Amino acid sequence: MKQREPSSATSPRRQPARWRSVALVVVWLAASAGGLLALIDHSTAPGEPAVASPNWPRDAFERALTRPTLVVFAHPLCPCTLATIGEVERIATRCGDALHIEIIGLETREDAAPRAPSAIERRASAIPGGRWQIDAGGLIARSFGARTSGQAFLYDANGRLLFEGGLTSSRGHEGENVGASSVVALVGRGAPNTARTPVFGCSLVDGHRTEPAPGGAR
Repeated sequence: MKQREPSSATSPRRQPARWRSVALVVVWLAASAGGLLALIDHSTAPGEPAVASPNWPRDAFERALTRPTLVVFAHPLCPCTLATIGEVERIATRCGDALHIEIIGLETREDAAPRAPSAIERRASAIPGGRWQIDAGGLIARSFGARTSGQAFLYDANGRLLFEGGLTSSRGHEGENVGASSVVALVGRGAPNTARTPVFGCSLVDGHRTEPAPGGAR
């Protein structure tokens, strides 16, 4: 009897090609998983924390004397900080006239030439009850000890530090979080969830030197 020829589906000559396809799929899945893990790790990795003064720094600008002041530092070109600005908008809406807000924009190397205002600058400038100002040379960041974009400080009307940290739960993520809710609770004379949270954003030190300087009560 004549033997039947092996089908093309089971031919040994097809096996190497099949295994190459399987290997490529495995490599692609591993690379995708590695990229996803790296992205998650980056989004949840906090920036360098501030070295905050327990009292309003002597060499800073004038604070509000009849209500708490929230000071937020922002690198105007940091995409992560847009989420922080969104949280500041919500804090401003919830606190109203009971809170004064200062948003400090780092003077970057790009500011040496004229450029259009970034989305962060436009949104920050429009927050009710707030003020946007440029930190020439990083002097204000230095006086507060801020080192990461998105860093916030809440001082009471007597210049005592109530809260310091970030207002988002991860990089570029808006939504309910411990930092923002603590600020609202403190302004409303309630009990905060915490007085310190990690901050997520770009480094402020890369643009200008912002080493913390000693600061006393003002």
